[in-house]
Amino acid sequence: MARAVGMLSLVAATFAAGGCLINWDDYEPLPISNGAGGEGAGGDAPSNGGNGAGTSSGGSGGSGGTAHGGEGGSGGGPPTDACGKTELLTDDFSDGTMAGFWSSDTAAATGGEIVFTLPIETESWSGLGTYRAFDFTDTFASIEVPVMVDTSSTAEAFFSIVYEGSSLTISERNGDIRASSYMSTGEWNLIASKPYDPVEHRFWQIREAAGMLYFELSADGANWTELESVPSGGYFPLEYVHIEFGATTEGTEMTPGEAHFDNLNGGTPSDMSWCPIETLKDDFDDGTKALVWSASYANGPCDALEENGELVLRTSSGASSECAYMTGPAFDLSNGQLSVHVTELATNVESHYAFLRIEENSSHGVSIVFADGQLRMKSEQGAGEDTVALFVYDPAEHAYWRLSDQGTGILFETSSDGVNYVAVATTDTMPFDITRTVVMLGAGDAGMLLSPGSEAHMDDLNIARTN
Repeated sequence: MARAVGMLSLVAATFAAGGCLINWDDYEPLPISNGAGGEGAGGDAPSNGGNGAGTSSGGSGGSGGTAHGGEGGSGGGPPTDACGKTELLTDDFSDGTMAGFWSSDTAAATGGEIVFTLPIETESWSGLGTYRAFDFTDTFASIEVPVMVDTSSTAEAFFSIVYEGSSLTISERNGDIRASSYMSTGEWNLIASKPYDPVEHRFWQIREAAGMLYFELSADGANWTELESVPSGGYFPLEYVHIEFGATTEGTEMTPGEAHFDNLNGGTPSDMSWCPIETLKDDFDDGTKALVWSASYANGPCDALEENGELVLRTSSGASSECAYMTGPAFDLSNGQLSVHVTELATNVESHYAFLRIEENSSHGVSIVFADGQLRMKSEQGAGEDTVALFVYDPAEHAYWRLSDQGTGILFETSSDGVNYVAVATTDTMPFDITRTVVMLGAGDAGMLLSPGSEAHMDDLNIARTN
């Protein structure tokens, strides 16, 4: 998943004009740029990186996921309590908007349904995908398909669980209802198939339980019939997946029709929540990016690596760049706090900056930002933003950064030892829905011509220190 480089032009212009101080009112971490369209007002931020190829090989199309790291990472696995699972994602699509969890520029909410109208004699992919990643272990995802594409054609309607370009799918094509898998290596596999019945197969469900995957069908969304079941191992990690649904054409269809979708996971609000922020911990000791950082990104010559027990964000010389560890799932900051140890910043490089950020989406968040020798505490609420505090950075006194829920606002704190924190400022109001926040640890370079490149080192995310 990449973020656009728009912010860097603002920072670079300040330096190019000969000024040493950044215009803090213009500064912000990079806005989202994703392959599936905009966020939607108040929606969950970044997508899973846009959607991939269609079904020309006869299989349901994969999805172009974000660039994930490998397995493992200290504290990177999902918590054992039931939280952050796909069943918390519900939608009856009755509000007529794409706001919320979804990313799409090809879907329309009409009459309480998501409608995909397919083009005649044109190859196409139309879909809706989640911004956030969800845990698909011991849980389910279901959807209603009240109107189907032309079942006598190669037009296809699909419902998928997606991870990094690989997918598990229920779809209808050429009059058959099918369960299939697609791997990012290009391998498509038909798991099961039977003739499609628009009444008996109105509802589709993929479920995982006790190491097995179940592809299920229903006439009423309550009583399910198994299409097929297979062991869940051997496909892809299920802890951080995205949900996608939509329709495709190969380009030869004269009457592809429409696909209508409704009542995701029953359509009624779920009692489940995102996992508490304190479950997100990483000491960066194992040298491998944990799966929880599935939305991490790099723009330009910037690398985010785990070296010598720290997260190192390294830029090259003379080029605008930014990279960050970014969580795929959201977390609940309610009554919680998020801290990080900032062990090294390139204080001698004027164009260097680094940040700790939590956000609901790219226009609603709070950040602690270092740039040009200063620390800024920033709050954003849509078009409005506020510098809550600004002061000279002291690497000893400000070695630890912390953001906390204070009930009516967000508290910004710093510390020299990670034990005794000094309150710096508090937002006047709660700037966004803190029950679904994404976490970012990032750094970049504004790209001054003579910039030597820079490094930011961070450690011990949410790992408390004691005296």
